[in-house]
Amino acid sequence: MLTSSSHCKIRRKSVQSEIKSILKKNSVVIQSTHGILIGSRAARHYLPNFREIRHEKNADWNILSSSEFFLAWWHEQDERVKTIDLIILKSEDGSKLDFYIYCIMQDGSKYNFIIPRSSLTYTAYLLENSENWIIKQFPWTKLIRKGNCIANASAKLLLILKKYMLYYTHQWMKTAKDYRQLLTITNPLTDDDSELCDLLVHYNEKIYGKRPIDTDQFDTTPYDGRKNISINRNEFFQQKKSQQIEFVYQIAMSISTTGDIMIGFEYFCTQSPLWLADYVIDNWISIQNEKFKQKFQLFHPCLKFEIDNHHCLFPQLPKNVTQRMLHNITDVVDFYSIQFVCKRWYAILHEESFWRDLYISRYGIYSTSTCWKMLYLMRIEGKLINENSKFDELINASIDLRQLTGNDVFKLWEDLTHQEQHVDSVILSRIQYILFNAFYYQIDETSDEYSVKLIINGLEDVYSLSKIHLIVHVDEYKTSHFTDYMEELLIECKSNDKTRYSLNFRGPNLVGFDFDYLGYISSESTLLTSTLSHVFQAFPIGLLICLFIMMTHPTHRIKFIKYLKSLENRCMENLSDCNNQQ
Repeated sequence: MLTSSSHCKIRRKSVQSEIKSILKKNSVVIQSTHGILIGSRAARHYLPNFREIRHEKNADWNILSSSEFFLAWWHEQDERVKTIDLIILKSEDGSKLDFYIYCIMQDGSKYNFIIPRSSLTYTAYLLENSENWIIKQFPWTKLIRKGNCIANASAKLLLILKKYMLYYTHQWMKTAKDYRQLLTITNPLTDDDSELCDLLVHYNEKIYGKRPIDTDQFDTTPYDGRKNISINRNEFFQQKKSQQIEFVYQIAMSISTTGDIMIGFEYFCTQSPLWLADYVIDNWISIQNEKFKQKFQLFHPCLKFEIDNHHCLFPQLPKNVTQRMLHNITDVVDFYSIQFVCKRWYAILHEESFWRDLYISRYGIYSTSTCWKMLYLMRIEGKLINENSKFDELINASIDLRQLTGNDVFKLWEDLTHQEQHVDSVILSRIQYILFNAFYYQIDETSDEYSVKLIINGLEDVYSLSKIHLIVHVDEYKTSHFTDYMEELLIECKSNDKTRYSLNFRGPNLVGFDFDYLGYISSESTLLTSTLSHVFQAFPIGLLICLFIMMTHPTHRIKFIKYLKSLENRCMENLSDCNNQQ
């Protein structure tokens, strides 16, 4: 809708009879008999967690329509309308700009209409060609007795409306976050979209001013006081695409003093030459994803040793005596704790030869192993496992798990939420430490269940050791009216003090949906938030759940993640089917 940064002269009309008279005299004739819903309410048709607003009453109704449509709507809703304001804009060149109408209802809800006054504006184009810019599904609601209705804008239309506001500073951060989310569900723009894009650019420049000037050279002045950085257009486009992306990412980060790349993006979009602003806007997610190539220093618990008379005995013992003592330990938790008794014990417990001798002395030769520590700890936990092939499976799966990084978990969180998330690098390093030290000690699989048990370090606190049981259950959700494929994740955790925690969710619950007898319904919450976990308080609950997802059964993990990523579309399609049935 119209923002307060308009460069045009504004007249406001609040007398209802005067507003009706002005609209009836509007000379633009629109053949379309429906309005087009835009804004956050329309975006939540595709992204239920758009702006993390769960209640529909909190979102305004932003609608493109003709004067005739609005007057019919007003007639129907007259008793509910509390106030109406009409905004009339006058451009510097005298061209007719759209009417903006703001309605506040008795219940506090808001309806905002944009009505074309000229057949040359983007709004008139959209209404006359609406079949290309709305979804071919049952419309939101029939609000007019004559049969007129409000149809939801396509995801591409919503993206275009956001994209061409990124050149202006007003409410830039909100626009940028919306654009980032819509990019994940929208196909790339094509030449067929150019007519609308050109009309929108032309219209926005009349209201908000010209976009950045296009020059071949651009000099930036980072806020940290370093020398200017020069970017030459020809030199820039001679680089490989990967080099261009990395270069823009580094400059965007250098512009920001807080480490928030969005500050750099705003600088590029609103102050750089048009070619560079366009490049950033067109390669938005690729530039942001450069952060996943960063190397985080692997987190290690801080070791503190107190040397006094009570501890002098341990360093003085011969190494073979110490090893023989340690050979009597049979609990994984104890192994993790005793490494902090003194520096010497810590060193011994990090020697692969110690674990080889320990394994052979207890279980005999295992000729193929190169990971004796992992093999021994698995054998302790998997007491019934005697097959070498089963151990090989556990070792290979654990090695693969340890190849994952904190960035992999972080990226999954962003992919599932369709938005940029912010996590302290220390937290990412700790996630990476957990992955690097985790190992499976049991893997089971049936036709409808994938189960793993793991040992992980550092979940509750930096010295903790936890046993995790993850079960992905594959089934169907059935009612008398509705059947759909379903996957459910059960997470059970036992800490080293024997405390147990559990969490389970069906896939749709993760992305903000529940069930009723007809199918999916939008719920009031989502699990993938940045709120800190009430159990493992160092981690955002969304990041923690993505960590558990990454640790699920190695042969089913990719399929499970693919299922979760496709869920929103499946739920929204079923939601529309339910609306049709009702």
